[in-house]
Order: sequence, then structure tokens, then C-alpha cells
Amino acid sequence: MPIAAKFEIEYLQYLDAEGKQVRKDLPDFAQDIDQMVELYKLMVSTRVFDTKSIALQRTGKLGTYASCLGHEATHVGIGASIGEGATLADLCVIGDGESISSGAELQGARVPESDA
Repeated sequence: MPIAAKFEIEYLQYLDAEGKQVRKDLPDFAQDIDQMVELYKLMVSTRVFDTKSIALQRTGKLGTYASCLGHEATHVGIGASIGEGATLADLCVIGDGESISSGAELQGARVPESDA
């Protein structure tokens, strides 16, 4: 069988699991290490929210839910670029990860009581 194409994807890591810088050639947007760590925390929060939402959906306690598993960086990046001045219209067309990272409060979100 002939090979149509070959390619490689370079893996880049700028922060380790503890938030320490592992490369010296950070792009301009990533020069603020504190901001990078905050964005990482938002990605983790989005993953936790997503995991809990999937569990609720699978047990029938939450309706249709579109998971963002594996896309946390995209969602947080979009939300961070929207910023705190987002309007309700902005938040209605984006997902949970973008909402969380743009400053949406999770307080008041109610989880139904279990019948058990």
C-alpha cells in the first residue's frame, strides 16, 4: 500500500504538574507564570465539573450533556479571552469550560436530591 503522507506532531510542555516552568522559550502570551498557573487551575476545575456532570447525566439526574473531556485548554482559552465583561448573550453560546474560565459562578447550581 502506498504511503499518502507522513507527519510529526511536536509535543510542547511549558509547565510541569507543579506549575514550574520547564522551557525558557515561552511565547509572549505565556510570560506571566502566575496567569499560566491560574489557567491550568481553570482547566482542572473544568475537568472536575465535566466529570461530575457526566456522572449525573449517566444516572439520570441531568439531561443531555455535551462533554468537553480533552478539550479543556480550548474552552478555558476561549473563556479567558472573553473575560469578565461577558454578557449573557456571550455566555449562552459557549460551553461550561468557557463560562467557568470567564468568571461564571458555580454557586447556586443545584444538584437534585437522590431518591435513595
